[in-house]
Amino acid sequence: MLSADSFARAKDFVNRTGRPLERARLRFHFEQGSANQVIAELAKFQNPDGGFATYLESDSRWAGSSPNGTRVALKILSEVKAPEADPHVRAAVKYLLANFDDSTGTWRALPKEANAAPHAPWWHVHEDTGTSVASGGCRSRRFR
Repeated sequence: MLSADSFARAKDFVNRTGRPLERARLRFHFEQGSANQVIAELAKFQNPDGGFATYLESDSRWAGSSPNGTRVALKILSEVKAPEADPHVRAAVKYLLANFDDSTGTWRALPKEANAAPHAPWWHVHEDTGTSVASGGCRSRRFR
């Protein structure tokens, strides 16, 4: 639990340095902010294919869609209780279904093209396997 002073400093930091999305999420969680405002800010990260930009997650600056960026977006949409019928939710699910690899039973966290953008070393996509992994990093997961 943060002290009132620590919370005030954290809030000030987010308001000074955070993206509009983080500021909207802060208002939603702590100031009775609008879920619609969070969704509006999140929508700026959604690409025409329905997927969300990888740079939504701070370890990559890839602007193209990825299952990882879409996962982060769906988590935020869930957090603000966006309904299943929300067009952003529907488009994200459609994107994920279109990008599922039936032969491996997985999604690639990032497309290999994401290597061209600045990224943390654990999000480097290995050309031969399509996995994103580094020492101690995350590996593409199998979903059942």
